[in-house]
Amino acid sequence: MRRERPVWMLMLSIAMALMGDRAAIAGTRNSGDATFFSVADLGYDHSAVPTLKGGRAAKPRLWPATVYSISSLGSCTSTLVGPRVLIMAAHCVGNGRQVTIAVGSRTYTGTCSHPATYEGNPPNPTADWALCLMNDDPHVAYERINTDPSRLAVPRS
Repeated sequence: MRRERPVWMLMLSIAMALMGDRAAIAGTRNSGDATFFSVADLGYDHSAVPTLKGGRAAKPRLWPATVYSISSLGSCTSTLVGPRVLIMAAHCVGNGRQVTIAVGSRTYTGTCSHPATYEGNPPNPTADWALCLMNDDPHVAYERINTDPSRLAVPRS
């Protein structure tokens, strides 16, 4: 059975990718293909000390659906949200271009699409997302997005 995490977890990971991405800050975007690597394949640094109050170091193996890319344009993260669906920031890959993800010793490819509202010069930053349809199922525990409004809570201030 697949885990279901609240939608805020996915949004947080995308926001963190955008905030930490030099390309997004500089307004640069990748108009070509992109290659991502599995976070789960990273080693775990037991000496890592969290800098967030109450934080703890993440164990990469607990995030099999998360992949990352580092290039001269910046860094990006993506998340598998279905057996063949990858979501990421649109500035990380060109519209209609190929994405490759490496999971263990295997690679999987797919084609990414931006929303029409993102395309433009300058691009619309509120539509900075892309969905990629993978050619094959990478067979990892993908994230599920909760869309049930009765299970969503708005924090009260």
